[in-house]
Amino acid sequence: LDLYVADANNTTGTVLQTGGTLSLGGDAYIGHNAGSTGAYAITNGTWSIADDLFPGHLGSGTVSIGGTALVTVGDNIEMGNGGSAQGVLAVSGGTLRADDLWIGDEAGSTGSMTLSSGAALITNTMEIGHAGSGALTVSGGTLTLGGALTLGPPSDEADGFGTFRMQGTTSAVSVGTDFIIASSNALFEVTLG
Repeated sequence: LDLYVADANNTTGTVLQTGGTLSLGGDAYIGHNAGSTGAYAITNGTWSIADDLFPGHLGSGTVSIGGTALVTVGDNIEMGNGGSAQGVLAVSGGTLRADDLWIGDEAGSTGSMTLSSGAALITNTMEIGHAGSGALTVSGGTLTLGGALTLGPPSDEADGFGTFRMQGTTSAVSVGTDFIIASSNALFEVTLG
């Protein structure tokens, strides 16, 4: 079973989960087609996705996680997937778990993620700005990777750009294997104050 929020072209859809459990056997698409605008917000409870989560799949999609929510994604989170898609993932509380996470996945797309206020993200690998424009800001949250973090596209000639910002003294990032700055199309910035 898949979930589509704002499925058709030029449509708008919003889901607010304040508790309970939602389990999907397939994928979740937030902003599925061109011109669509979708939003999914969870403040408490559990959201389980067996396969992939797409915030911004051809359209514009925003996923917000806060409070004591637990979100588990069995496969990948892909922000900014296809065309001029725009994907946003804002984690201000709770815990997010995923296998791999791509921010600014495809050419012409944009992806943005914020991790703040004691929120936790646990994933295997992460790519920021692989082919599109991707940005991650960690401000008071905890990011734990079992594998590698790759910032920027694979070559200087590629269209993508990756930005990674760490802000404040309570931010924590743990990378299991390698932190790779793949090309000059990347920015890594640390601000302690």
